[in-house]
Amino acid sequence: MQTENFDLNGPVSGTNQADCDVNAVRLKIFLEILAGKHGRTMLQEALAELPDTLRTFSRKIGSARWLPAPDETRTLSSLCEKFNAWPDLHESGEKSLHTVISSLMPALPEKFTSDDLVFLIPSMISLFLTHLSSHVKPGSTADHYNLIVEYRQPHEPAPVDFVFLTGLVQGLFHIFDIEEYSISLAACSLASGDWSAHVPAESTHWSASTSSFDIRIAQNSKITHRTRTDSEDGEESVQDYVQSVLKRSSELLVDRRDLLTAVEYLNVANNELEKKILSNKRELAMARNIQKGFVPSRIPDWKGLQFWVKFFPLTEVSGDFYDYFSLGSSKFGLLVCDVSGHGVPAALISAIAKISFTNHRLDSPSEAFSKVNLDLINHVKMEGYLTACYLVIDQNYNITYSMAAMPPPVLYRARTGEIET
Repeated sequence: MQTENFDLNGPVSGTNQADCDVNAVRLKIFLEILAGKHGRTMLQEALAELPDTLRTFSRKIGSARWLPAPDETRTLSSLCEKFNAWPDLHESGEKSLHTVISSLMPALPEKFTSDDLVFLIPSMISLFLTHLSSHVKPGSTADHYNLIVEYRQPHEPAPVDFVFLTGLVQGLFHIFDIEEYSISLAACSLASGDWSAHVPAESTHWSASTSSFDIRIAQNSKITHRTRTDSEDGEESVQDYVQSVLKRSSELLVDRRDLLTAVEYLNVANNELEKKILSNKRELAMARNIQKGFVPSRIPDWKGLQFWVKFFPLTEVSGDFYDYFSLGSSKFGLLVCDVSGHGVPAALISAIAKISFTNHRLDSPSEAFSKVNLDLINHVKMEGYLTACYLVIDQNYNITYSMAAMPPPVLYRARTGEIET
């Protein structure tokens, strides 16, 4: 499962191997079943809602073969309660057995008795759970057996174990084509609860001092372990299931390796990008300071006229600017320009325009426009233009102006409150 919070391929870290009591395949197969039924996103959200200690544990499950029983058990219990997934835990018991039985089959005789099979159960359980011990005792009749389950100190009984063990034993009988059998929880050291509806328990002695299962199986049955490629009922065969698990694990390893490589490349690219962004910020800050130098912070009073300006660049640098010119002692020029676009390209054009207007400080706005226009044509080879308003005020307060694609000026007469275009 390729997610941030649950990674089947990362190692379990910070855990003493001696404290690991449960084969990790139980939790992994259970999670795969939940993901198939509810979707990986919903499962991921459920894992994220676990208490802090279990959420940390779920991030470290990885490819470790064994897990600490307390954390694994609490994780299973939380997910079973959230998704009402006790039947899925039962199913994980059967499928967990499938993952190991294929490697054990070559060591088993082709034919053996039902008695041999029942006494094989504790060995099968020990392949998955070592925080408890189990042994089989003959029952009151030849077809009856007692499977005794005892927990090692300091471990406590857990409902998830009894549901899982039921699926494990039934899976064993299914693999060996046993049809006439029964299994029920005869005694349990736990009290009955919601979970108990998912184990065969007809006359169970609850809160008992020990836990045991009653197993009945037809005697002297010839047992041949399943080696066919397809099961009679059309279900997925043992070999097919094992192969699918191995294939899924291989795909996860490849996906994780590709993901780690991609993440590493992204980290390198991100570091380079951050360096470039920082360098660009420094350069833009320098350009902003330069532009501030050629845009006056204020326009001085002239012959009783007062001016107010405020300059807010959209970005670090701007294509808009204004200026003023003293044209001898009797005339005063005001200029407002707006370069197309914004950012660095517009700022460069505004710098060229600023220099050109300074060089052509004429008392004829139209003549100044004509000369500046020629300068821009000669120096700005890219697509770019500016709009402008240039006006000249004489000592009698007469105004001469020219407009270059700007809206017409508006005159407000304070004495009468009239506005004229």
